[in-house]
Amino acid sequence: MWYADEGYFASIAAGVRDGGVLYGDHWDLKPPMIFWTYAGVQSVFGTSVTAIHAASIAALLVVYGATAFAARELGSPARAVVAAAVVTVCLGGPLFEGNLALTENFLVAFTALAACTWLLAVRGEPSRRRTWFFLATGLLFGIAANYKQVALWDAAAFGLMTLVAVRRPWLPLAQMAGAGLLMFVPFVLYALLTGSIAAYWEAVAGFLGPYAETAPQPQFALRFARYPPLAVIVAWVVARRVRGQDVPLTAFAPVWLAAAFAGAVSSTYPFAHYLMQPVPALALTVAFIPLRPATYSLPGWALRGAMAGLMVLPALWVVDRQYGEEITDRGREIHRRYYLAFFDRMSGDIDEREAANRLGPTPAIIDDVRAAMTVRDGDPTLFAWGHLPWIYAASGYTNSAKHYSSFTAAVMPETLDEIRERIERDPPDYVLVMAVTDVPFPWLDSFVEEHYRPVEEQKDWALYLRKDLQRD
Repeated sequence: MWYADEGYFASIAAGVRDGGVLYGDHWDLKPPMIFWTYAGVQSVFGTSVTAIHAASIAALLVVYGATAFAARELGSPARAVVAAAVVTVCLGGPLFEGNLALTENFLVAFTALAACTWLLAVRGEPSRRRTWFFLATGLLFGIAANYKQVALWDAAAFGLMTLVAVRRPWLPLAQMAGAGLLMFVPFVLYALLTGSIAAYWEAVAGFLGPYAETAPQPQFALRFARYPPLAVIVAWVVARRVRGQDVPLTAFAPVWLAAAFAGAVSSTYPFAHYLMQPVPALALTVAFIPLRPATYSLPGWALRGAMAGLMVLPALWVVDRQYGEEITDRGREIHRRYYLAFFDRMSGDIDEREAANRLGPTPAIIDDVRAAMTVRDGDPTLFAWGHLPWIYAASGYTNSAKHYSSFTAAVMPETLDEIRERIERDPPDYVLVMAVTDVPFPWLDSFVEEHYRPVEEQKDWALYLRKDLQRD
């Protein structure tokens, strides 16, 4: 599958590898780690979809192993098997889009590793070794947050559990926080040295408000339902501490799950890959569901049943209302095509490109556009308006504007002025206009009509060449 977000990451990474400045010359509303990950993979294996998906599979194998290790540390090999099975079901295919290479795929690898180092730290005796494990936990969360900001929800859950599970928690908390902040230093220094600090800030924080405003706006009840699971489990932890009772170490799984779920649904867009974030915590929580009923009085059973209901029912309602259509109605057909294409490819009935084309029109469109682009002298440039971000990485053409999607202009309208200024200053060799865009761009239509001539037009796109250039 050639997914649009992957195309943004791949094309921006290719532009940075060609000497461009991340955020200064190539911009998207994501923290920096995903772009450097793609750039690293491209440097070794090239820009293919297969290469970056192989890297994503490697990351998910890390999630698989780390989650199983954490379950083994907390319990037994049998619980490790259960945890690994949950990870496999959730992330081993397209259910939550675990078959892609998005920020969430890499985020969960580092949060799952952080669970391992945190458990090794809190289960060990105070020593230099334990200090290193706390520092490693902070570093891992810092890396995860540089893939996607919502990893801070996971980090907050581990901070709370450190408060209640460690005898003298303030030094470990400081160690984790300091190590996590340290991971932001290289990226901030890079932005300062390249003069892109304002654009960096806009990408990691400034866009959050406008992005939230353009998302679907659910009713208040649905917004409110995102937080009862976290509120209930935190209240339970605090109540036990107030009464002087120990909080069992296994409680870190539901605390982590509630926090990660709140982070995953903090955006109201219905993208199924958001639900990858709580999967490691979900796997550990499921693995430690009691196999034998404990001996409680009737009031005790009633209290625990009410707590479980307040945690599970709102979460299920949010998942159904926000992601239900994506996972079931639309998702079922995508999943069916995905697996049929996979088996036909493995049996040799179709080749890799045909398998990709069955999952969407992007590969075929890119083939047609590349065939029509014949200007290759110097450093050929292109500006594409719409949704075909893979075209830059696939064609080797450089983006004339630093923005890669008309969606950015829908979130931040001032983007149109910046694109106009750049294109007027340095007109690209080609302009590609997709039939469907997020916002109209009348200036581009008139600019193309005046300075470009059509090369090829199809139902989904039109390609134009600058009038002063000759085709090879």
